[in-house]
Amino acid sequence: MRYLMRWVGLCLLGGWWLGWAPPVLAGPDDDGVQTLRAAQVLLSTDDTRPAADDARWQPDALPAYRAAPAAWFRVEFTVADRAPSHALYLPYLYGGGSIWLNGHHIAEVNRTAPGLRVRWERPHLLLLPPQLLRNGRNELMIHASAAHYPPKTILPRLRIGPVQALQTAYEWRSFVTRAMPVIAIALCLAGGSVALFVWWRRRSEVVYGYFGMAALSWAFRSTTFTIDTWRDDLWDLWRLLYYVGTGGLVIGLCLLALHQAGWLRPGLRRALLTYWALGPIAYLVGTDRLADGVWVTGLLPLGGVALVAAIAGAFKRRNVASTTIALTLLMTFVAGAHDLLLARDSALLLQTLPEWSAHRFFLLHHAATLMLAVMGATLAERFVRSLHALERVNATLEARVQAREHEIAQSYQRIATLEAARAAADERQRIMQELHDGLGSQLFAGLAQAERGDLSGEQMASLLRDSIAEMRLAIDALTSGQDDFRAVFGNFRYRWEPRLRDFGVQGQWVFDLPEALPPIEPHAALQLLRIAQESLTNVIKHARARTVEVRLALRGRHLQLTVQDDGRGLDESGRSGHGLRNMRARAQRLGAELQIGGGPGGTRVALELPVT
Repeated sequence: MRYLMRWVGLCLLGGWWLGWAPPVLAGPDDDGVQTLRAAQVLLSTDDTRPAADDARWQPDALPAYRAAPAAWFRVEFTVADRAPSHALYLPYLYGGGSIWLNGHHIAEVNRTAPGLRVRWERPHLLLLPPQLLRNGRNELMIHASAAHYPPKTILPRLRIGPVQALQTAYEWRSFVTRAMPVIAIALCLAGGSVALFVWWRRRSEVVYGYFGMAALSWAFRSTTFTIDTWRDDLWDLWRLLYYVGTGGLVIGLCLLALHQAGWLRPGLRRALLTYWALGPIAYLVGTDRLADGVWVTGLLPLGGVALVAAIAGAFKRRNVASTTIALTLLMTFVAGAHDLLLARDSALLLQTLPEWSAHRFFLLHHAATLMLAVMGATLAERFVRSLHALERVNATLEARVQAREHEIAQSYQRIATLEAARAAADERQRIMQELHDGLGSQLFAGLAQAERGDLSGEQMASLLRDSIAEMRLAIDALTSGQDDFRAVFGNFRYRWEPRLRDFGVQGQWVFDLPEALPPIEPHAALQLLRIAQESLTNVIKHARARTVEVRLALRGRHLQLTVQDDGRGLDESGRSGHGLRNMRARAQRLGAELQIGGGPGGTRVALELPVT
């Protein structure tokens, strides 16, 4: 629906220009307004005084076209008695000139002179001095100059009448020839800059680059309708920008249409860009004659190529956007051909549309601006659609990520449950293994001795006491947490101090531990306590010591356990060899370093366990 309304508006605008604009801009011949359609012409460059009546004046119809650098035009009009203030309305006077009323000089419109170039596009509304007007017949003489190459002097149909009656036509033509190009320049500069920025950040989006090229080129080209006078030293620069802008629009549209149709190839792109550069080069080499006469004419078939490609693209895509672009490009092509014929005073156009041609409305800058606006809106809508598609993709991706995160979380939960179950099973297995290797071994050995009758009552009691101690030791260590080693070792001391005293050994316990002790796994704690227990058992059974020192300290990243007695040292008979082998095996399982030394000064057992 938006495209349909856009196309309807475009058709209405085209119809307005072709059918309604000229009458509105010209105004009706009522309210005392006279449209002067005939004149007498005298080719002369002398602008100091009007020529005499007996000079070689030639009758001509307005608008008059003379292939000369300057000419005098004489027209007659009548003024009724007691008429209001009159004004002269000139729709255009490209090269400027001087204006005389009844033999008196009344106005001067700047024209090309040494150091100055002019190109008037805007209209002029000049107040006629009331004291110079006569009741009845009056004579107006205008010395008009050519604007620039080709040296052609044009005088439009003149309109004379009350100021209020001519004001509307003057303001409307001023708006069309001056204000609308300024608006077009601003829009093209903004839209083209944005498009080129998008292309610069995303080189794959070449359509934005081609559109930006065409829009900025047209902004340069449209300056011809906004600046009337130029200094000589800036004239060549402005004409160079004029040709750059004219070629940039046509070549940019051609590249865009060919790309959309799928016909653009690297060689063709280089050829088109080369032709674009030939226009400014032709101006620098041969001035306007070569650039305007040959190069600009060659842009017309290139515009036809762009039109054919746009129509092919519309048939290929079969959507409203492509169709709208093709239609606006068709309108621009027709407007460009119209302006080329109008600028060269083609007899075909002058004879086919004489009334329309008399107003000399150049349509390309309006049609091209409209076409660029439609293309810009289409590209902007394409960009918005891409953003919407990206948002939908992001939303879908986010939903998928959330679903996958939920699945992963559930998987982790299942893995954690399995790990916990496996850890519990492993812990149970370790407890069973420890009970089997420690308490179980003692009970089975005691049972075998009891069955053979090898145990006395005292030995049986000792065996049971050792079994109970082993059981308590395993329970304390294996049921504790990683941070409970201080308490576990305290329970170990509490149980062993009375036993040492019972055997006549004075125990000394030294703890050099920080408040924050690194965590120790229960299984590692059990192995460490068993090493300490085996060391103290050896002290009771074999050392014949009076004192024993148990020192537990943390040195850096190592936990050190030292058991030092003052007994007779290691038993040389080897009766304690089995216990020492167990201690070394336990230290190896812990990854600890165990040192056992003995001599006349007693036995020293030192264990160093790495902790984190």
